Amino acid sequence: MRVVIDTVENTVDALPMRFPPLITSKDIGTVGAFGAEYACCYDGNRFIYSFNASEDLYLTVPEHKLIEKKKAQSRYIESVVVFRSDKEDFQKMVKAQCEHASYGKILYDKYRRLYYRFAYPPCEIDDYTGDYIELFRSGRKSFSVMILDEQLNVLGETLFPAYTYNSNLSFVLEDGLYISLNHIRNPEYSDDMLRFQRLKLRD
Repeated sequence: MRVVIDTVENTVDALPMRFPPLITSKDIGTVGAFGAEYACCYDGNRFIYSFNASEDLYLTVPEHKLIEKKKAQSRYIESVVVFRSDKEDFQKMVKAQCEHASYGKILYDKYRRLYYRFAYPPCEIDDYTGDYIELFRSGRKSFSVMILDEQLNVLGETLFPAYTYNSNLSFVLEDGLYISLNHIRNPEYSDDMLRFQRLKLRD
């Protein structure tokens, strides 16, 4: 998963953690290879990995020697599998990827000692006629944000309205989680302005 680069001794050492068996050698060079994509955050003590095609989170110490799996399933995703497609039309393939259930990035909120995991429930996109690459970059049609405690237990989850927020643009500050409103289908979208909205946690 990771390597340590020592620029003084000029050495590169691979850490012991390996990719989970989500894809096979047959997926290499195909769309299925995206099944190995992941997001990662560091909370000061642990690295937490969120794979697109797995409901499990992987926790490990900085040395990546001890690895623990923790189930963190979205209430809006019954099951998740690696996205594989044999569509020859590129736009149709990206459309199918936008409709496919998967997990996204994970953020650590050091101010509230919480984690935010993004999830993309399955959906049908019949009300969009634009470039599906732009839709994918804007955060697809809709997504949810899972809230997890320090033990990575799911405390809650919020499904966001379709075509409004860009889940790919988000960050945490002392006063809360910010998510961009720069979705390509948002009526107030503008290339000239990058807008964010602060989200307030509620019990």
